[in-house]
Amino acid sequence: MTASGAYPDLARDLARTFGFRLEDLEANRAGRLARRQVLSLLLAEAAFAALTLVFPIGFLLNLLLVRRADTSGLWITFLCAGLPLFVVGALTLWQARRFLADVLARRVAAHVGQARKATHTRIIRSREEQRYTVRFDEQVFELPRAAYESLAPGRVYRAYALPRSGKLISVEPIG
Repeated sequence: MTASGAYPDLARDLARTFGFRLEDLEANRAGRLARRQVLSLLLAEAAFAALTLVFPIGFLLNLLLVRRADTSGLWITFLCAGLPLFVVGALTLWQARRFLADVLARRVAAHVGQARKATHTRIIRSREEQRYTVRFDEQVFELPRAAYESLAPGRVYRAYALPRSGKLISVEPIG
């Protein structure tokens, strides 16, 4: 019997909270990302890349290839908005290279253990900020608050994550 069969309500709640489907777990158990998970993860990165990289490159190509009387104003717009946007996008995608390599490799690693939850408070400019983490086995994951609250401490789970970047993909109860 699978974990989703043994604890169907909890498995459904975890799927909804963590943003995966129960049918994705079959691929995750086999050490792979489900096709839908790959598409979902790549779509988020593609949208960001289009905004921060493709748009400024298109704007630059337009400036270089199309001669207009008002190009000086467009060059100023490009230098003040397009170029900084491109730099931010390039740096962010450079930071995300492990994540993208993980998604393209379509592999996940399983971590089994009790959910050991922790909150971390830090103060930035007189404002408190809460961070939520959970530890399965020896791996620690940062979570949104709703996901943090959905995990019962002490219960044993199997967590699936991308091996290099450590992004948590799905969680299922096993005991």
